[in-house]
Amino acid sequence: MTTRLGLPEWDRLGQKDFDRYVDLILRTEHHDLSPSQAYSPDGRGGDRGIDFIARGPLGFTTIYQYKYFHEGIFRASKESRKRQIRESFAAALKYSPQRWVLVVPCKVTLNEREFIQSLNGSIGTPEIQIMDQVELNHLVSSHPSILKSLQGGQLKATLSELGLDGAIPDTTEGLVKRIAAVEEVFAVTDPYWGVRTSSSGSERFIECVPKREDSFVASPIQASISLDESAATDAEREAYRSGLGLGKSGTFEFPAITQKLSGPDFLDIDGETMVRVVRAKAPQPHLQASLEFARIDGEAVQFDAQIEHFDSGPFGTTVELDLYGALHLTVSVPLGPGASPDIRAEVNLVGQLIRDAAPALNLFEKLLDPATKISLVVNGTHLVSNLSPALASTMDQADLSTLFEAIQYAEDLEHIERSVHGAKRMPTTFTGEDRLVARIVRLLLDGQCVLMPQWFQFNGTFTSDLPSKENKGIWKQLNGGAGLRVSGITSQVSVGGISLELGPLMLYCPETTIANHALLEPKMRRGQLGGERLQLKASPDQPWRAILSDSFASYEADDRLIPTPWSAVGIPDHRLAVELNNELEGSAEARDQGSRRSASD
Repeated sequence: MTTRLGLPEWDRLGQKDFDRYVDLILRTEHHDLSPSQAYSPDGRGGDRGIDFIARGPLGFTTIYQYKYFHEGIFRASKESRKRQIRESFAAALKYSPQRWVLVVPCKVTLNEREFIQSLNGSIGTPEIQIMDQVELNHLVSSHPSILKSLQGGQLKATLSELGLDGAIPDTTEGLVKRIAAVEEVFAVTDPYWGVRTSSSGSERFIECVPKREDSFVASPIQASISLDESAATDAEREAYRSGLGLGKSGTFEFPAITQKLSGPDFLDIDGETMVRVVRAKAPQPHLQASLEFARIDGEAVQFDAQIEHFDSGPFGTTVELDLYGALHLTVSVPLGPGASPDIRAEVNLVGQLIRDAAPALNLFEKLLDPATKISLVVNGTHLVSNLSPALASTMDQADLSTLFEAIQYAEDLEHIERSVHGAKRMPTTFTGEDRLVARIVRLLLDGQCVLMPQWFQFNGTFTSDLPSKENKGIWKQLNGGAGLRVSGITSQVSVGGISLELGPLMLYCPETTIANHALLEPKMRRGQLGGERLQLKASPDQPWRAILSDSFASYEADDRLIPTPWSAVGIPDHRLAVELNNELEGSAEARDQGSRRSASD
């Protein structure tokens, strides 16, 4: 027997049909395993401990034990039922499963659940799970093929009740051909409502359709839906609260107890079932929303936002906002005094231009600043007076670190993009190396001297053989740790999809060596360096320094170019940059103190 929703009436099936239904469910659930890996063994029962077995990758074994306790586990012959379960569990242990699942057609109470979960004692193996009525209904609803099979039986019953059971096909496909007759019968059974069938792929749908313009008023289909607390998980409770209670958009599923309040007699929806709420976005173009930032210094800044969704439920109101096309905020305001708003923020960089992604990320950072009061205003009314604390509480440290990396990367790319007057899309993935390159290019464009990463090396080519008298001298200069300055270099670089010509540059390194000296030295001694590639690398303690030639007016051999630290989020600066800048700051402070003493004298 099945309900009109196609779900089995588990307490009326009997042991044979229960076993058959569960076999179908489990074989569908383990569709990725071959029939030799997931099957119901012959001769099951008799407390051999196995009604269905599934052997997954690497031999992970799950044993399912069926018990047709339809009225409840402890509601009849409690001690006898306990003994049966213990014996089945002990029998299953002989096969060393990693997971043991008890399958029952009833809803399991807390006491029953505690007893079952305690079977593995202090060892904790195998893992014990319970598949009760709620989980079985969920699995049936989740697999169209199972629903299709079960609904075939229900269609037969319906046709029989209507006197249309002559020559009924055994397949659902055949039955679909007879549904037109069912529609004709329903067309005269209710003055306001009929039924219409449709299909999508392998799924078949039967829906109520109004016959008259006043059907929704004269005979509204109304039902009460309450959460089935005994069956709901924490995630399903949140789905119920979000989908029905707060008016959030999206699709939400949860176990519920439903009762029809009004509607056609043929519609039977009373009882326990899984409910799916699909709430489409409800934009409100006539409403105006903005975020107001109140700074500590009293300055107020306002950002206009587009309302993507605005709806309410019995628990509160939800507003979904879009800013710059990249930042999406969902703000749910519960009813009741002292209730805290629920705030979620999402940054979607896919397809976003850099010039839009950068301000969106910067705005996200402002939203997390606890020192700034941020208000959500809708049509002049302050819906939420302070967003920051609620939003910051939803971000863990890993999310914050990733956010700050993305913010700096977007800022650097936006700065670089302005120098080429282009419009590129923001990369959705990037590495630490990508961020460091963008940081260095930005600092160079700003006229700063920067240290190049340790993996950077300068490459050149000998255009001709050197005179033998000069070979050794030049070789010693290049490979003897001497300082080297190279001017007038122009480089074509690509940063985050932005291509630009960088230069002319001046490169300086106090200590260089030839990376490929073993290959070049024999040719140097023979005076045959013409056409050979030269690879110069810096010592670990003295990396290459780079600066735009226009930014460096003069150069003396004993000058020290003070590099600007990278200050890249999550990437440590080179020790040399830190030390030189500390020395520079110390010298400046000493000069300031000297000036103050002179002035006081």
